[in-house]
Amino acid sequence: MSIGALIMAVVLLAGLAMFAREVIMRVRWLSIAQPEVRWDNLPARIERVIENVFGQKKLLQRGWRGVMHVMFFYGFLVLQTVMLQVVGEGLFGFNFKLPLIGGTAGLGWMQETFSVIVLVALGMAVWQRYIKKNPHVKAHSEFDALVVIVGISGLIITYFITSGMLINRQADGELIASLPPVASLPVSSLFARALAIFPSGVQHAFGELSFWLHAAFFVSLLIWIPRGKHFHLLTGPANVFFNGNATHKS
Repeated sequence: MSIGALIMAVVLLAGLAMFAREVIMRVRWLSIAQPEVRWDNLPARIERVIENVFGQKKLLQRGWRGVMHVMFFYGFLVLQTVMLQVVGEGLFGFNFKLPLIGGTAGLGWMQETFSVIVLVALGMAVWQRYIKKNPHVKAHSEFDALVVIVGISGLIITYFITSGMLINRQADGELIASLPPVASLPVSSLFARALAIFPSGVQHAFGELSFWLHAAFFVSLLIWIPRGKHFHLLTGPANVFFNGNATHKS
């Protein structure tokens, strides 16, 4: 095992252990609650999850704030492929590919598109929270909001930088099996052109630094999210499924 793989394994295991600790603490809180049947009428509960989690029906009734949340939600789902890819590359090198979809144009387009969508949503959040100072988007914890905004922004920017570095390495004759067709990476290609003004050695060093910063942002968010309000990204589907009467839609 290489030094890089060992570092990735240690950091990832530490992050997962801290994440699991926070989740277990919350499960223990639930264990002291009074038992109640919440498995009745499964079709209605599943329908509610489809409408309000995947369809985001209730949130879309909130206008632009609902649209912003939808952008974050689906961006969060798609960008998990980027994080899995980074973990695999850290453990096995840049030739690691996700099963079935790794290195495909479809995956490249999805990652690029949803990365931009999430950046736009982050811009909307920053505008409303810090520039316009809209009272309707006041966070329970401003520090929590700032950590998540910086963390997600860092994830996306470092993804583009690392992809740009890999595009240039492949252009120099190195085979990067995990890299989708360059035509499916329009934003990363812009970063590749910006990096091309530097010598290859500087590009590689900067790209490697960006790669490890991406991993650091990922593990930091993994540890932080269970501690803040954004934990609802993971608990939301279960909350909608078990919430109240099975026929209640909201």
